[in-house]
Parts: sequence; structure tokens; C-alpha cells
Amino acid sequence: MPVVASGGIANGAGLAAALAMGASGVHCGTMFLVAHESHAHAYHKQRIVDAVAGDTVHTDIFALTRWPAGSPVRVLANSVTDEVRDHPLGNDPYGLPRETIGADAFGPILKYETVSPLRDATGDFEKMALFAGESSALIHATASAKEIIERMLNEARDALDRVQAMRVG
Repeated sequence: MPVVASGGIANGAGLAAALAMGASGVHCGTMFLVAHESHAHAYHKQRIVDAVAGDTVHTDIFALTRWPAGSPVRVLANSVTDEVRDHPLGNDPYGLPRETIGADAFGPILKYETVSPLRDATGDFEKMALFAGESSALIHATASAKEIIERMLNEARDALDRVQAMRVG
């Protein structure tokens, strides 16, 4: 049965490690948010590029309009996650005031909403749900999807070659 590794993989070392442990492939999310082809807003992309270890938060404060209360997500820390720093889980955003913090082609964006800003969004991006995994700390630039994949594959080949050389040597 094929197994696909997911979570925290944003470079060739992660791909090589997953393959070495028996995975048939990997699933990558955050690294493609910064791709030129991504519809994520430039602010969101830059926050990922600037992120360091510990900049993401696992919380359920972002749930309005799309998900039931208690649905946790991983986002980049911001003033909204700071408000629930002592209780990142167990929140009910449906009981909080509805405050418009932005807009996009689909309409207003509310504070605590699951909407992540897209290219055409306007408003207070700092308060929006900026989805990102812990692998954000491994991402240092935007690039095309093709360049991201090529870099990852080259890094994985190099890592696997080093492991093979250690086994032989």
C-alpha cells in the first residue's frame, strides 16, 4: 500500500528522509503557498518567507463561516493568536463580535474567519488567518512551482547520494 508523508516537508532533506523511511512520496503545502503561481496575497507569502522556527500557532480561533468551532489549524502567529495565547484551543469564535477586517472578490473578510488573503484582497492582513505549517522556517524565498520542485529533487538526490556514500565508505 503506498504511503505518502505529509507535514513539515519543505526541502530535499525532508523528501529524502521520507523516502528512506519507506514513503512512496510526499505531500507539501506551505512551500507551494509562496510559489509565483499561488493566489496567496504577497503579504502572506512574505510572512512565510520571513518566518523562523516557532512562528506558527496551532489554534481553533479561526473558524467563522467555514468550519465548526473547535476545528484547529496551523497559522502564522499574529495579534489574533496573541489574544488566545493562553488558550489556543477550545475557542468558540462564533460567540465573538463580527468585525470586518478586509475584503476580496468574494465579499467582506471577518476577523476569526477561515479566509486567507488572496492576491486581490485588501484590509488588515495582520489579523487574517495566514495558514502555514511548521516548515515555514525552511522557506527563504518565493519561486516558481517548477523551481521549487527542481530544487527539492536536487537536494533530495544530493542527500541520498551522501547517505549512499556513507554506507559504501
